Amino acid sequence: GYQIEVFEAFRSPERQEFLYAQGRTTPGPIVTKARAWESAHCLGLAVDIASHADGKWSWDFPVDKVAPLFLKHGLQSLAPFENAHYQMMGGLNVKAAVAMMRASGLQRVWMEVDAAVSKPK
Repeated sequence: GYQIEVFEAFRSPERQEFLYAQGRTTPGPIVTKARAWESAHCLGLAVDIASHADGKWSWDFPVDKVAPLFLKHGLQSLAPFENAHYQMMGGLNVKAAVAMMRASGLQRVWMEVDAAVSKPK
């Protein structure tokens, strides 16, 4: 019964730095602990969800009610700090994934994650 949509997925490093600055050096609440290349968003492996109704975005919804759907499909949560953030890393951490990207390209990271999450359990 909740109208939940992906609010944001891939973020450029510039966008990630913009969000990191919020609540620190620019007005607004702190919304992320991650700088550029410290977030799975910069690798295209994360999404933030939000409620979307009547053309307005809101983060005021019972995340605990929708989280099981994302977790059931193998995504990881960054709760309790970023309750609406889910990522699929295939066992990699962001630092290792960024190193792999720099050495072999982003497609290699996606292939690695895909192979890890596609393995039969």
